Amino acid sequence: MNTFCTIVTPDYLPMALALYDSILAHGDAALHILVSSFREDEPEMPEGVSLSYVDDLLSYGNSGKIYEKYYDSDSDAFRWSMKPEFIMYLIEKKGIKKVVFTDPDTYYFSSYSFLFDMLDSHRVLLTPHWRSFSPEKSSTHFHLNFTEGFFNGGFIAVSSEGLAAMSWLSDSCLYECRKDVDAGLFDDQKYLDALPVMFEGAGIVRHKGCNVAAWNIHECPRTVHEGRILIDGGFPLVFIHFSRSTVNHIFYGKDDALYGCLEKYLGNLDARGFTGLSRLYADLEEILDNFGNTMKIASFGYGESGRAVVRFLQRHLPGRLVTVVDDNVKDADGLNFMTTEEFLAVQGADVMVFGKHQALNPALLNNLTIPYIRMEQVG
Repeated sequence: MNTFCTIVTPDYLPMALALYDSILAHGDAALHILVSSFREDEPEMPEGVSLSYVDDLLSYGNSGKIYEKYYDSDSDAFRWSMKPEFIMYLIEKKGIKKVVFTDPDTYYFSSYSFLFDMLDSHRVLLTPHWRSFSPEKSSTHFHLNFTEGFFNGGFIAVSSEGLAAMSWLSDSCLYECRKDVDAGLFDDQKYLDALPVMFEGAGIVRHKGCNVAAWNIHECPRTVHEGRILIDGGFPLVFIHFSRSTVNHIFYGKDDALYGCLEKYLGNLDARGFTGLSRLYADLEEILDNFGNTMKIASFGYGESGRAVVRFLQRHLPGRLVTVVDDNVKDADGLNFMTTEEFLAVQGADVMVFGKHQALNPALLNNLTIPYIRMEQVG
């Protein structure tokens, strides 16, 4: 059985269960979840999912010291610093030979068995960010290689022979887990750069279908061939890291090949009862349903000048002219934007999305004969 682990706050347990659904769909797997709180009323979990809590690890390794330093002052630093501790705990206390830590906002789309096979000859495995290595493609991402690290902290695979590397990583996180570019620190992530130098058997996963995200779109272009998503021309898609930037890139039409993957992921989050990112998806589904009748949609709580809403509507209402009215738009980003003055002069659209900055006359809205969305809140 393939063993994965992740760390979440209690409200993100549904996200971890969606992750479990994805790994279970592609192999025989178990998921160990460290909940970053103390044990109270333990929820019922599916077979194959095990929960641990902060109180389970306080007497193990550096966990008590990490708790004292970060738990009350910096909850993010606490969770990140607990990664190596939780991995070592599972290996030493639970007798697991191979463990893959993966962030809860990742989702698997094909077989991952080769990653566990690689642990037969490696003690630790890391996935590169694959940010642009050319400043001409993206100067921002080129510089981030050297300030945020070459490897992504959302994935660490470890065998039972990799305990020394995890112990060093834990000690380093206990020493400092914070963002300080001038000091060469970026939470736990920048420390990963040292592992292939310091430890024999620390390897790099060069399969570019792993840890696909917004930040590697330049080095890992996506194409669709005979219905299959390929990364950089030949790597099948294994898992996507659905960080907020990745979700936004896809919704705003900057990563179109992955749109169907995002829909599948958000649908699973909804089914598991997650109310974070999936809230956008659920509201958009309700909006889409309303276009089947004469109802107008009076309010919708999402910002960014309606880009995400419009992208969704453009895909699901082919042939309909979806127009955003917003006086403060500086970059139309390929969408059909117009100012209030232009709208009053033309009123040419099938569906209207009014930006949150518009103070339009209610009578005007009431007289519209086309469906509209009023962006009255900031999401």
